[in-house]
Amino acid sequence: MGKRRILSSIVLLIPLLLSATASALDVGGEAKIHWALLLDSQGSWDSELTESLRLELFVPPIGGNELRYEFLLTRPLQGILSAEETSYFPRKLYLKRKLGKVSLTLGRQPISWSFGSLLNPVDYTLGAMALEEERSSKFTDAVAVYLPLNWNSGIDLAASFPAGCSSGIEQMKWGLRTRFGVRGYDVTLNYVEEPPISAVIPRQRVGLTLKGDVGRVGVYAAAGVYFDGEKDHGRSYVAGADWSYRLSHYTRLTVQLEYLSLGQDLVFPVLGLLPETSDSTEHTSLLAGRVGYPLDEFSSLALVALCDLKHGGVFISPSYRSILPGNRDLVVSAAVFIGEKDSLFAPGTLLPRATASVGMSYAF
Repeated sequence: MGKRRILSSIVLLIPLLLSATASALDVGGEAKIHWALLLDSQGSWDSELTESLRLELFVPPIGGNELRYEFLLTRPLQGILSAEETSYFPRKLYLKRKLGKVSLTLGRQPISWSFGSLLNPVDYTLGAMALEEERSSKFTDAVAVYLPLNWNSGIDLAASFPAGCSSGIEQMKWGLRTRFGVRGYDVTLNYVEEPPISAVIPRQRVGLTLKGDVGRVGVYAAAGVYFDGEKDHGRSYVAGADWSYRLSHYTRLTVQLEYLSLGQDLVFPVLGLLPETSDSTEHTSLLAGRVGYPLDEFSSLALVALCDLKHGGVFISPSYRSILPGNRDLVVSAAVFIGEKDSLFAPGTLLPRATASVGMSYAF
């Protein structure tokens, strides 16, 4: 089926399903306001105020079909009251159906092959999840198939269009992942072939991940091989561990530490940042860590840090989160980038010197 026909089918089915379930249709989402202060590499200050509205329609299944529609509006009020442009981003717009054991999902959907690491160099889309935050690249126009083999194993197959479903077939991306259990460990093996739209990300990659427990400590590892036909583009390796300690019945102190080795030109894509065009084959190593400390049942402190082990640069980001009455969340965070000119985290065109932000959200 052609990509335009796929999108047209979804658009035609939406009013049909909504009209059939008008009485049972629910709407949920989140309203958010975010203020950020930035100190750029030249020492100049800048600030930005952004409001957003995320809406999701909850439609009961009809005839074995599950419909999901979720979108994000950024600056909707500023678009009305000022000259700021309102952006619309569909996060989910898909139909899902079970055909026997097989699950088929068609349309805009989230795809990420995460395995619990802070950084994932073998994800379906590099940088879709980074430092426990999801990026917009996680949501893509795709056809996804999942076949469970037993309770701890299965096969994922995805074909997507990162440039949008209106792009040509030559812009198609596809990947295959198998997941299985081996002596208490969760193991995955995947292959991804990228479209020729990036000068940095290699066209092909094979990834292997492993996750399990050793006593009270969770351990995980990954290895990736990158290539383009017969041209070798290097390797990546991840090794990490996480540990938690119960402070009370409701709170846990959590610690996570991991080592990452990969090509220097892949660091920014894996971090979810815009990649720099580079022909560098230099390998680099990062040390990433996260500590979460609950102050009580409703508030917590966290610290995320990255260290460039080769050039000595450091990224540090503390944050405070509090759940307020009335389904409101308060998040206060900051970030500092430190490094010399050759460091990955040196302030420059991509990275500022420091940032600070305050965000308030309301879930409904």
